[in-house]
Amino acid sequence: MKKAAVLAGLISVLLVSTLVIAGCELVTNIDGDITGVWTGTVQGHDDTTIVINSSEWYLNVPGTSIYKHGTYTLSGNTATLMVGDDPIGTATINGNTMTLILGNYFRFPGTYYLTKDSKSGTSTPGTSTGGTSAPSAPTNVKAEAFSSSSISVSWKAVSGATSYNVYYGIGSSTTKELAGTVMLPETSYTHTGLLANTTYRYYITAVNSAGESGYSDYGFATTSSSGGGTATVTGVWKGTVSDDTATYTVTVNVTPGKWSLFVLSTSITDSGTYELDGNTATLQDGGVTVGTAAISGNTMTLVLNNNSAYPGTYSLTKQ
Repeated sequence: MKKAAVLAGLISVLLVSTLVIAGCELVTNIDGDITGVWTGTVQGHDDTTIVINSSEWYLNVPGTSIYKHGTYTLSGNTATLMVGDDPIGTATINGNTMTLILGNYFRFPGTYYLTKDSKSGTSTPGTSTGGTSAPSAPTNVKAEAFSSSSISVSWKAVSGATSYNVYYGIGSSTTKELAGTVMLPETSYTHTGLLANTTYRYYITAVNSAGESGYSDYGFATTSSSGGGTATVTGVWKGTVSDDTATYTVTVNVTPGKWSLFVLSTSITDSGTYELDGNTATLQDGGVTVGTAAISGNTMTLVLNNNSAYPGTYSLTKQ
């Protein structure tokens, strides 16, 4: 009887492990960790990358001006990708495969399959944890004060890196503190909550699964006096646009040096870089000027010309 019971138990385990319902295998070994670097092909563009950290995602399609960034909510193995408050697609994880579904707002809507690359590691700068070599230190570090309490830092991308750590020191102090971590493909960071009229030095390290590089040469900037400085253009700005049939929500997402725009419930999307002069940013897409964004407090006056997907003048509010 004991042998029979043991045998029955083993059979039950085997049946659960290999359960097939209506010809479909029940997958029990699903990797629920969505964070990391995922690559694949989107509309013929190889090496498309989506990088996901603990709260944000970054999508880059090489050879185009498409660069998207937002947050996500995770339910089981599926993440709903958000830009501002608007869902724009989903990413479902099964092992090392991501099924990425992008909605009609996107220039390349459809379903795509991406593969997970090695995740970033953490270690003491200048050390290696074995395997492939740790990346070299970043170069061309630049810092620019945006206000009395924020500085934007940028650097040149490093081959083989999967993330970057941003360290800072105050004045001539040699003490370095971690300001934050940036996932690929981003190569900039905005440091906020700073002291007015204070000089900050920034050191960047590159990270991959083997370890962390040494510190870069520093870049520095001095925050303006309290109450001075130029307007802060970075953030999520939202408003409405109308045509003869309907009114749509338009969202502009601005990160240091980059911007993206999409009109909800349409296929209209645009993105590119910008140059800030005082309170006005000149928006460019592939070197072509498509409009301007003038900032006054929490209001953006967005003027798009005929080179853009939706020419006109719009008033947006910072979220």
